[in-house]
Amino acid sequence: MLTPTVYSAGQSNVRHSWQQPQWMSRLGRCNGKTSSRHLILKKWITQLLKPSRKKTHFGFCFIACDAAIEKDVDGYDRFLHRISQDDDVPFVDASVQLLILPPSGQLRSPEHRWERNLMNINILFIDSVSRQHFFRSLPRTVHFLEKLQSNETSRTSVIDFELVQAVRSRTFETYQTLFEGEIDPSVKPFGTMEFPPEPLGVEHLLKKLKQKGYGTLWLEDLCYQWEWGLSKDLLVHNRSLSREQTWHKFHKALSRAHIDSVEVTYAMCKILIDNGVPDPFHGPDAVCENGRHQHEYFLEYLALYQNVMQMAQQPYFSILVTDAGHEGTGRRIQTLDVALKQYLQQAATQDNTLTVLMSDHGNSYGDFLERSTEGRFELFHPFLIMIVPDGVATSLGKKAMDALHTNQYRLVSVLDLYYTLEAIATDYKNTVSAGHKEYGVTSRGLLDQISPERTCRNIPRIMPNLCICENFDMPVESDEYHGLFAHLAVGRLNNEIQRQFLQTSLPQGVVRAFGHCQHLRLKEFKNVWKSFSKDTLSLKMDLVLEPEHQLFFVSMQAEFASNNANSRIILEKVDRISPYSKFAACADEKVRLQLCICNTNTTKDKVLQTDLPTQEDLDDDVLGLQSEVFVAQNTDNCLLLVQRRCEHGGIFSVVNTCSDRVFHFKFELQTSEMYVSDKVPIEDAVYPGQEIFLCMAIKSSPKAKWGWSFSLRHSVQFL
Repeated sequence: MLTPTVYSAGQSNVRHSWQQPQWMSRLGRCNGKTSSRHLILKKWITQLLKPSRKKTHFGFCFIACDAAIEKDVDGYDRFLHRISQDDDVPFVDASVQLLILPPSGQLRSPEHRWERNLMNINILFIDSVSRQHFFRSLPRTVHFLEKLQSNETSRTSVIDFELVQAVRSRTFETYQTLFEGEIDPSVKPFGTMEFPPEPLGVEHLLKKLKQKGYGTLWLEDLCYQWEWGLSKDLLVHNRSLSREQTWHKFHKALSRAHIDSVEVTYAMCKILIDNGVPDPFHGPDAVCENGRHQHEYFLEYLALYQNVMQMAQQPYFSILVTDAGHEGTGRRIQTLDVALKQYLQQAATQDNTLTVLMSDHGNSYGDFLERSTEGRFELFHPFLIMIVPDGVATSLGKKAMDALHTNQYRLVSVLDLYYTLEAIATDYKNTVSAGHKEYGVTSRGLLDQISPERTCRNIPRIMPNLCICENFDMPVESDEYHGLFAHLAVGRLNNEIQRQFLQTSLPQGVVRAFGHCQHLRLKEFKNVWKSFSKDTLSLKMDLVLEPEHQLFFVSMQAEFASNNANSRIILEKVDRISPYSKFAACADEKVRLQLCICNTNTTKDKVLQTDLPTQEDLDDDVLGLQSEVFVAQNTDNCLLLVQRRCEHGGIFSVVNTCSDRVFHFKFELQTSEMYVSDKVPIEDAVYPGQEIFLCMAIKSSPKAKWGWSFSLRHSVQFL
């Protein structure tokens, strides 16, 4: 006999996922009369929803029969284990229903309510959707916004910022800029599959709002028990923690971040289980529960929350983050259109609420990105749209509204939005930090007019990053001259892979420069962009690398000086465009996954006896370059200097083809009418199997009569 049970996320179900909370009683029998069951449910829910300042639920409950609960008792952690073992995973069960409830325990007592009529801030954050893709994929939403803007009887303004430059093609740095004003393009970002060095400083903004009496709500479509979203950004996730420990750690992190609640976010673990995925980043085509899209539940709850807060005259800050657009096809975002339009119809009627629709960047992987120049530029062109009702406009004032309308056609970034929110949160008492003055921002952000002379040099950007303005990053020919830079980039990537791998503890007698993460080879370079700033040349390009035909996007800076000793070319930043999470199972422990291409049929715990390079291998010409190998004397043909050249210059590397010795070498290079990428002489050690990229030499002008000479000295250490 099946018994229907209502259950929701809460402290009572920490030890066993989906366990019935103790304060909920069993409901009527499933084989009873339909009317009886409905009466019981109605009575229970009515009791649950009585006004109370005590929290009784998290904005939702699941209604299920015992048999359905039994399918879920092993919870999210065992589900993750099963999918890692390629076992069958559960899918949506119609016997379990998700019911959205009005917020519980949100209201303050009357004596603690804020008397001032403060502006509500409502952010809808749509991950990985460019401005162009927003307009082509959400026609109903766009039509509603256009109609709202053109309605002469409406006193609501729609502000569409046409030129928004992305900080980076990743969400975390956008969050950092939005909530902390933290942006330093010179800092090397952490790897995508790694955790940030410090928790996201959401509290920098939210604490100020909380002190003014705001309630704060954060909704996202990711599971807090998994390694993405707030769980990652606030440094909560740890595979070694139990569910109970994760729960308590997560709530402490929310408290530090001044986030009152995440509400329906707790339902996401089960929804993702029912769709057979731990996260929505690589599919399925739609994430659904009970025939409704995942985001419908969020938007339904958000509308309920905002209505309750409005009626109670309590100001709020809310952010809803959806990853509906975070997948490679670019089609799933279309499922958001109907529900988003319906929600905005209500949001636009809230006279004292500033609604911000925004994204962080365009789609960061997929065929459109990999195969088209348009996709590359769209990656750095997010959207930013504000819905400003009359009450908000009155609060901001005419000068600010005029600035917003003007700034629709100026180059802006999320840093401007940060100062806008800071100004509102501090009653315009904030100041611009010293490090931000070079970006031409003001303490009022978008509420002051942005200079029409602003370019991407005045925008905070983490490289590699393409400017959306015309004629800033100029396309140039993918010729042999630029091919030298491509080879330089690949050489330095290989140097870094070898450097990291040599930190690995290997069995006695096993010494290799490469492990599972293989030597990268340049298959093709394309989409070369060049820009100039003062005496610096910035060069960006796509590299197609073998094995596995993986696409990398790199940024280099060249500083050429008449005194060659002061010239240098640096590999500034690297982004990997092709998805690479599949290599996590075989990647070497010490090598960053972002750099690794390995054989997915092997496991990382197996020690590979990789072949040593041979002189014949090195004699082969590589893309656009002719190779010549020089053997160092008295090394048993082990220490080789490889010169690869074309009509514009060449690159140099040193190789150890023996397994029983380490060579300490000194490389010297003299050039005429050439720039050299690195300071010479170069002294280092080359280990068995290692090929160390040394430098690039390139002629100083198209008509230069260039030339070079070099020497290689060495000593040996036997293993």
